Amino acid sequence: QSTWGLFSMSSSAQSWWAPAVSRVLVFQSGKWVDSHDGSEADPARPVRFHDVMLFYANIIDYSRVVLIVLAGFFIAWGYPFIGALSILVSHLLDWIDGPVARHYGQCSIFGSLVDWLADVQAQMLTAIWWASLEPWVVPWVSIAICIELTTCLFDISLTVTTRYPVLAKKQPNPFYLILEWATPEGGYTFLGTFLWLAYPIFCLARILDLSWPERSGFTGFLLVTTELALFVPSIMYLWNEAAQGALVISQWGEPKRQFAGADGVTSEEIQAHAPTWDDGTFSLRGSLKPHEQQLVLNALDDLRGRPQWQASASGREVFWMSLNQRFTAPEDLPLYNELRATVRGVPELDAMAIKLMNACFPGEGCTLDGHGFIMNPPGSRTQAWHNDYSTNNHASLFIPVEGIVIENATQYLAFNTPADRAAALETVTNTDVIALEPIQAKLGYLSARQLLARPFDIARMDFGAIHRGVTNPTNQLRVVFWVSVVKNNAPSPHERVYTDFVK
Repeated sequence: QSTWGLFSMSSSAQSWWAPAVSRVLVFQSGKWVDSHDGSEADPARPVRFHDVMLFYANIIDYSRVVLIVLAGFFIAWGYPFIGALSILVSHLLDWIDGPVARHYGQCSIFGSLVDWLADVQAQMLTAIWWASLEPWVVPWVSIAICIELTTCLFDISLTVTTRYPVLAKKQPNPFYLILEWATPEGGYTFLGTFLWLAYPIFCLARILDLSWPERSGFTGFLLVTTELALFVPSIMYLWNEAAQGALVISQWGEPKRQFAGADGVTSEEIQAHAPTWDDGTFSLRGSLKPHEQQLVLNALDDLRGRPQWQASASGREVFWMSLNQRFTAPEDLPLYNELRATVRGVPELDAMAIKLMNACFPGEGCTLDGHGFIMNPPGSRTQAWHNDYSTNNHASLFIPVEGIVIENATQYLAFNTPADRAAALETVTNTDVIALEPIQAKLGYLSARQLLARPFDIARMDFGAIHRGVTNPTNQLRVVFWVSVVKNNAPSPHERVYTDFVK
């Protein structure tokens, strides 16, 4: 399925009533072209009203609108023939505005809308006039207007997307045969042109027959003959309009609605953080938006100058600082509350962390366990292999500030199958220090990988991941914003706000 903005076309899942579409026309550089030619949309600035207002075809359409307005006055003043003639001339001008636009290279979406405005204006005036003279036709005229307006509104909606469907030949549904006879490939056949003229002439002939009492016998005969001759073609015209309306409605498409679940995350947000790469232990889940990046940087700037930061960084151990914790060590509660009150954007970071949790762990029943920063300072020691607190209930999101490179990457064990992973975790007796020999003995292999990521990429570390931070031989502090989640309401230890992560 291909989707373009508000327009979509599916070749594999047509409804029984929906017509088949052979191709899509794309509006580019002032003309409709096939979408399969590989050309790109015009990169120029958007076309504004002053760019197109004096196009020759648009001037013709302005005159059509003015003629319909004048026709209303002529009808009110008791000049039915002049009123009908004004409506008919406006309709005939619709015959030439398209060729004029194509000849001068002045096709525009705006011109299409003005053209439709004049058409609808004429339809409404004609309907009101006829209904005032012959009340019994009101329901039938309302049906005709409904067909015209439906086709108009949905046709305009597709036109402004700059993509338009073309009916495929040999439709299986006989309802669409009229389009093959009258308007195939988006153009008019002789029959289509005849029907296009027949409908307004029939309506105006009937109206004049009712509103023009002082006339010659020949004029009366001509009006009645016209009504009889054009009645069936007028019905065929409405059939064609109804089929055209059904065609554009069948190809309708629009952006997916954002359903917010109980956790407040929308389907669009979940899609935005769907994995672009996943090996079963780590997966990449998009990246932070610019305003989210700024939240992280602001908080980091506020933390850098604190003495606890300097003391931990000089210890050459991987360490973290928490801005949100489910359980905080009692002795650190005053410091924890002071940080949350003074570091910029903590409430916004809380909301961001919850949204990321819900988008990256959708439907997994997770609770936010905390968020903050993990630092790997220059000259740090490689950590022991470990789990975060448990083998199956804790997971994290890692968001590097400067990026994670080969020299200071996070290493983790990868497994061929979920069953191998479960078997490896069965050997774990101490989540803080995990021995690899029992895992290798049980599986017959070991596979260690390194996570690399660009700045502000979102990396999901799955539940029970066996991992470690390696020594940082560079002269740069590696900083990662982390979001920790827990499922099954599993317990977590009461952590210190500033913690050296010695395993």
